[in-house]
Amino acid sequence: MSFFVTSVAKGDGGNYGGLAGADAHCQMLAQAAGRGNVKWVAYLSTQGPGAVNARDRIGQGPWANSRGGIVARDVAHLHGDTVELAQIGNNLSKTTVLTEKQTELATIFYTIGSKKQLKEAGIVESKGGVLGLGKTLKPSGVFVESAYKPLNTDQEMVIQIPAEKAQVLSAQPVSSYVLQPISKDMVELRIVDAKAFRKIKQLVILTT
Repeated sequence: MSFFVTSVAKGDGGNYGGLAGADAHCQMLAQAAGRGNVKWVAYLSTQGPGAVNARDRIGQGPWANSRGGIVARDVAHLHGDTVELAQIGNNLSKTTVLTEKQTELATIFYTIGSKKQLKEAGIVESKGGVLGLGKTLKPSGVFVESAYKPLNTDQEMVIQIPAEKAQVLSAQPVSSYVLQPISKDMVELRIVDAKAFRKIKQLVILTT
């Protein structure tokens, strides 16, 4: 994704604190959608001395939405600089201009580790049982951001787990994925029903 349209305002009317503030708002939204690892700028211009034109600050393209659909090939295509390009038009439509919310909805966060690693990180804890016996390892419900990796389920459907055995501790429906070994030291989790799978945003995988 290199382009998005948002309806999420900063909350102060049209005051975004200039281009820097608008850029920071875009960066924040992209970060929430799992794409904060690249630089984002707002499509905005300024007036007066030292005026900045929006088209001069967005790069050369191409631009794609969160599903990889091309919105525009280059600056000329985006703006319809020639009669021919204006007649053809860019790909700004309801089907290609997806908001950052689409990526946010499609993204889950997963972590992989041994019992010791997951417990030390505070991701899982032993629950239930009597007098310390019969306890079950379950997710603690605490989201340790540094321990998780994002996965956009609109684009990726497989997680490879470097272990002989693995099990899912979180509450994703068992019908929404297949977990199987693919070699002696590798297990593969394949998502087969992304819509059901991503209802639970945090995926905890225990390796043994």
